[in-house]
Amino acid sequence: TSFELNQLFSHSESEMRFGIEYNLNESFIIRNGIQLNPNRYSTGFAYIASPIELSYGLITHHVLPMTHQLSISIKF
Repeated sequence: TSFELNQLFSHSESEMRFGIEYNLNESFIIRNGIQLNPNRYSTGFAYIASPIELSYGLITHHVLPMTHQLSISIKF
């Protein structure tokens, strides 16, 4: 789990973020998070087949459409 409180430079309001990561097993991870001010929700997963990791995530936005991210990593 993680909790973060951010105060952006030249902004009077703070952002709060909370996230959780759950390891189903050695190769599959589920991630979820929320952000307040502005309100956003994120979710994703990671599949690890050493040395390759495939990750997918999406995050909502209060004005723009949902953002999808896909990454492939190779660890040396």
